[in-house]
Amino acid sequence: MKTPRLILITLVLSAPILAPAAEVEAWLEQHEGGRAVTISGKTIVSKHGERPPWQNDIIKAVPPEYSRWERSQRHHGKGMFGMLLDPATGAVTKVEVVKSTGVHRLDEGTIRSLRHWRWKSGKWKEIEIPVTFELKKELPPKPREATQLPFSRQ
Repeated sequence: MKTPRLILITLVLSAPILAPAAEVEAWLEQHEGGRAVTISGKTIVSKHGERPPWQNDIIKAVPPEYSRWERSQRHHGKGMFGMLLDPATGAVTKVEVVKSTGVHRLDEGTIRSLRHWRWKSGKWKEIEIPVTFELKKELPPKPREATQLPFSRQ
């Protein structure tokens, strides 16, 4: 008689890492712009330099991850992503790439994170936001006491 084999299957679910509120707020400030459609069908376009009204209604936001590997490969770009919302719950039902960042993996990561966003219910049915991945070259600050020594060869 054969003994039954027990097969264990482990599922690893990719859960978003929730960033602190201050970090999300800073990310949102850098990614102002876009447009949204209200529940009544009115389209609102964000004005330059002004906080879009839909940002005030965010309940949950998960900034897209800009992984160390993507940065090491010098992948960067700016894209536009559209979200369809369930008006009854404010949950994102669909995410689409309106304009690609130019890097497929950055687009995929952005889509994954935007699926977890949530807005106040009964206000918005579509929201389109820009997302930018950029490499910043930051030099370490000079110590105050540092002095520049003349270069000499001996």
